[in-house]
Amino acid sequence: MHTVHTQLPTAMPVLALKDGLFIAWKDDCFRSRATARTFGVEIIFLGRQGGRQPMRYLRLMWRTWQLLRARKPKTIICLNQPPMLPLVCALWAAGHNGDVIQDFHSGALSKPQWRLFQPLYRWMTRRAPVTLMHNRADAGIVAAWRSATALLLTLPSAAPLGVERQVSGDRPRFMFVCTFATDEPVELAIEAFAACPEADFWITGNYRKAGLDQAKMPANVRLLGFIDYATYQQVMAGSTAVITLSDRPHIMQMAVEEAISLGVPVLTNHSPTLAEALGAAGVFTSLDAAALAAGVRQVLDQQPQLELAASTARQRCWAAVQLELDGLRTRRPELFC
Repeated sequence: MHTVHTQLPTAMPVLALKDGLFIAWKDDCFRSRATARTFGVEIIFLGRQGGRQPMRYLRLMWRTWQLLRARKPKTIICLNQPPMLPLVCALWAAGHNGDVIQDFHSGALSKPQWRLFQPLYRWMTRRAPVTLMHNRADAGIVAAWRSATALLLTLPSAAPLGVERQVSGDRPRFMFVCTFATDEPVELAIEAFAACPEADFWITGNYRKAGLDQAKMPANVRLLGFIDYATYQQVMAGSTAVITLSDRPHIMQMAVEEAISLGVPVLTNHSPTLAEALGAAGVFTSLDAAALAAGVRQVLDQQPQLELAASTARQRCWAAVQLELDGLRTRRPELFC
């Protein structure tokens, strides 16, 4: 039976593993850091490494094996992509009476390059005490493999010191968080922004890889490029709302977790995952320019209500995480302190 919490949590819930370590083949990751904090473990980023595949993966597998030999954790949490990372962790754990918990990102199911590895994912998740899922659609697929799952939809963090929610300037200013990946409708978004001259739009990310030129942008659109994370958080905290868009409807977008952490409303695409995470702190739109422009105006019209909902969204998400962690402790008490 889950513990009933009558008040919203005032801090991110923590369920500490007895002897755990988080490993990621990335330079950094907001979600991975949040997951490590949730389970009270150290996180080690081994980077992406240079060179061509498969030599790059072989080097990372060797570094991971050496790290595990040195640290000897009882429980390993790792990103599920690329699949070579959970594989090397599973092989090490099999010989050392350990467990591997995958932090399961959607790309393992949706990206073509990883679909051939789904039998491997099924084998690894069936052996795991639990697999950490980011949305209900993926959780249903992995549960159908007869694998234990825990749904941690979003893991917002407390706002860092010195970063406070304070909308800047006389004009509304939206922050379009963009990586210029293939699932992000950038041209459509710029067309919508041009149709909303009453607001300004700042776009983050390496716009040069998309061939964009500031001189060719509408007067109310500014290309920020890549900015350091402290500046990124300050810009987000001072924005009227965050815009983040994807044509992949079930993914949990990192910008949504960051916006919830800072108490900023979000304008995003229709998505059952994002609707569950944001609740009344979100405005949802179809992926066409006219609908997105209408969404911008809806944010401006409903700003007081959105601000109120965004101010409590973090605590509401923490309450959902607490319920899931309570259930996990009940099912696998031997894993936790």
